Amino acid sequence: MLAVYFSHLFMRNSRIDFVGPVNMNSFGQTGVLIFFVHTSLVLMLSMERMDMAKQDSAMAFYVRRFFRIYPLSIVAVIFAAIFRIPPNPTLHYAWIGWPAFWSNIALMQNLTLSKNILGPLWSLPLECQMYVLLPPLFFLVMRFRGWAVPFALWAVSVVVALVMFHYHFTDRLMLGYFAPCFVGGIMAFGMLRYPSLRLPFWGWPIVIAATFAIRQFSFRYSWLGCLLLGVAAPQFKQMTQPILSKVAALMARYSYGIYLAHIIIFYYVGVVMRGAPLVIRVAVCIVASVVCPVVLYHTLEKPMIKVGINLANWLVRQRGIPSRPELAPVPVVTTDTKYPPAL
Repeated sequence: MLAVYFSHLFMRNSRIDFVGPVNMNSFGQTGVLIFFVHTSLVLMLSMERMDMAKQDSAMAFYVRRFFRIYPLSIVAVIFAAIFRIPPNPTLHYAWIGWPAFWSNIALMQNLTLSKNILGPLWSLPLECQMYVLLPPLFFLVMRFRGWAVPFALWAVSVVVALVMFHYHFTDRLMLGYFAPCFVGGIMAFGMLRYPSLRLPFWGWPIVIAATFAIRQFSFRYSWLGCLLLGVAAPQFKQMTQPILSKVAALMARYSYGIYLAHIIIFYYVGVVMRGAPLVIRVAVCIVASVVCPVVLYHTLEKPMIKVGINLANWLVRQRGIPSRPELAPVPVVTTDTKYPPAL
């Protein structure tokens, strides 16, 4: 989340593409790729703990994902359309048309080849499409436990992505470019079947830093970086510093709101308030970046999450199978972020 926030802060407000040797576009996108690894691992663990029959587990998973992702994204799309917010602060607003608008509402922009009404929305269709595939992959990995099947999935996904690059496949299949990153999380899930090396926690940030460095070379190298994350994640102890753990938990809770709101905040601070003193704009940016995600979470995200849980459990009970609320995700220390691709 921090990688995306600050890369947008530099690129979209200050028009700074490089900080020393660091390409800020690649830096921000790496946050997205780390998130793809993270979300796959956490959701695989979540499905494992749901303890339901296969068809009911998948149904509950889809319902809960819908109510987690769509309510806030729909509000963001409608807000951008009503208040004429451009995709990023460096652009002028232009109406994308009703077909593209409804495509953004449905999070199908890559399938319909539509423009994103807000820049950060590019990754949500890929997430939703990967969520469709996760339950079948979960059942496959549970049937054949260990590292071999996840590694085979990663290898196949890399081959598919390379073929897509070579033949310049349509963007409708953009998920194929990012599939190796999602499968990195499945690899981590498979590695949990083995005893952990119990390495000291301070080594985990080094692995994350290595992933950022690998992405600087090429987008294709990031597939290897995501595999590295998947193999390494189960090998480290959880962090024990209570303050750091609390801060990480809070940032994870509000990260989705930060992700969808920060471009809008940057637009108002950088464009609408351009005549105000710099210190005022900086103060507004900081306060809004904290307050807006908190308000969005407690007024929209959290209630909709509860609706999704209740609806999923009700649907399962109709089949006569006992259900229970989804347990909280196992804490995994990574960065939860997103950023537009630069393939």
